Amino acid sequence: MVIGLSLLEWRLLLEKPSKMEMHLSSGVEEAVVRGLSQSESDDQADLKLSWNAWALKLCEAEEGTPQLRGKCLLQRTVLLLAQNSFQKAIDSSGEVMRIQPANKHAAALNATALHKIGRKKEAASAVTELIGAFQRSEDQHVQDELGAPLELFVSLLVEMHRTKEALRLLSQLLSRVSGPRHRPFFFGLARLYAKHGLNKDALVLKLPQLCTRPPDRRTWDVLKSMAEYTPAAVEQLLQSYIDEAGPGRFTHVPQITEVMCKLPFGAHGSAANKALKLLQRCASQVAPDRPEDLK
Repeated sequence: MVIGLSLLEWRLLLEKPSKMEMHLSSGVEEAVVRGLSQSESDDQADLKLSWNAWALKLCEAEEGTPQLRGKCLLQRTVLLLAQNSFQKAIDSSGEVMRIQPANKHAAALNATALHKIGRKKEAASAVTELIGAFQRSEDQHVQDELGAPLELFVSLLVEMHRTKEALRLLSQLLSRVSGPRHRPFFFGLARLYAKHGLNKDALVLKLPQLCTRPPDRRTWDVLKSMAEYTPAAVEQLLQSYIDEAGPGRFTHVPQITEVMCKLPFGAHGSAANKALKLLQRCASQVAPDRPEDLK
């Protein structure tokens, strides 16, 4: 059910003769955009195709905004690429790029389809242009492009054996991370490094800049999230916090052990075992006659 219309009513509405005048109000348009967004997270290809076909039909019946038409065509391109209809995907992404020239997702889809169909020179040229476009992105737009556009593009670079360029691009984007407000962006980049098995030296160097001393709640969230991606760097930071712990300074021991339990199995045994040894060591430093040591 969408804005009070059942799926059957939508179908009847859209199958009316073309002479019927339709007005695409902003409310209906917003609902269709929401429907397209929701269908993207659904595993049913039929549902995605139905929504996409209906939305495109609405655009044809009454000219929709560039936002709606671009979103419809973009989703259609994704579906075509998934079906290995590479030439149709090229044509569809080209339409999006004519409507929205700065749309990096469309450009990444276009370059991917060109590469898949064997038009290597055109794909290489498109990739080079897209690298420059990502590098020129303004900070306020970079986080919006981190999802599907950048993920698809990095995957394409790796598939084309242009791993060094993928690393340079990610490192350049990583250099924009400067504090707590960039943590979601940092996590997204870290996931791409890990997904494609890329060298994580740049991540390791950047990690301490996102941690505070003394550590706050956000610092522990960062360390817990990064334990999977850069375990050695996380363990090194933990050790610096452990070294500061002692009688009267056990405030952060619960958080330290929580992060330790998220580290992978290492040369010195399981993370849980190391956390237990830390707790035993802390316990050995306190005495019943000095309860203040437990703080």
